[in-house]
Amino acid sequence: VWPVAFSQSGGSPDLRAALQHCDPQRLHSSAFVNTWPSPLADAAAFGIALHAAPETAVAATKSVIAQMTAGAMLTAALAAPASAAAADLQLELERLPQWLHSAQQTDPEPLVQALQGCRHLYVIGRGQGLPIARELALKFKETCGLQAEAFSAAELLHGPLALAGPDLHALLLVTDRQSAPELLACAERLDRLQARVRLAGPCPGSLFDLPPLPGTYCPGVAYLGGLYLLVDALARRLGRDPDRPPHLNKVTLTF
Repeated sequence: VWPVAFSQSGGSPDLRAALQHCDPQRLHSSAFVNTWPSPLADAAAFGIALHAAPETAVAATKSVIAQMTAGAMLTAALAAPASAAAADLQLELERLPQWLHSAQQTDPEPLVQALQGCRHLYVIGRGQGLPIARELALKFKETCGLQAEAFSAAELLHGPLALAGPDLHALLLVTDRQSAPELLACAERLDRLQARVRLAGPCPGSLFDLPPLPGTYCPGVAYLGGLYLLVDALARRLGRDPDRPPHLNKVTLTF
């Protein structure tokens, strides 16, 4: 067992305790952290700095992208060197900075206007887009004050669909070609139930028209860079300070 921890601050005692429990002799554990030095990095056999620069806002953004990228880099390093998947992932990682810049040029205004009156929001993803949906729902809660919940298109059928109706907004993240047919079918079903359906991604009808990216593993991470700017724009339109949401602290001390 080789435990790997990811943290922006490296200050959460629960992560440090879990790492020490999994690797009491501190021989194999590693920790990816943005704040250096930090207790979590000190607790690991191998502390790895993310170098995302200081996170001054309560809600972490660039360090999340750095953590996802670090995870992808670790995956590429551990994969069989001669495998096609490892070669494809390595190529996408080399292209990721350009993809991030491209995604951040997307105009958020059409989707900001559509979500201004939203109070209840489903953020729906599938495949590579599901972790992006979960991160985005969290940021909508933190910075915009929305009751946002993330689901996969499959999970939606196991209960959450019962809440579909005119008061529900649904944002579907179409982040890759493989999951697009299922997500578009889900959008049609929600639309028939009178939910207010919005699409984001390189697809027809999108209100957040992200650029098409020729990749399998990293487009979702790149798209997150643009989606963060969408959340920031919506929070400001709602009169909220996205950097200082109420009731939250930069470092959450849980155990």
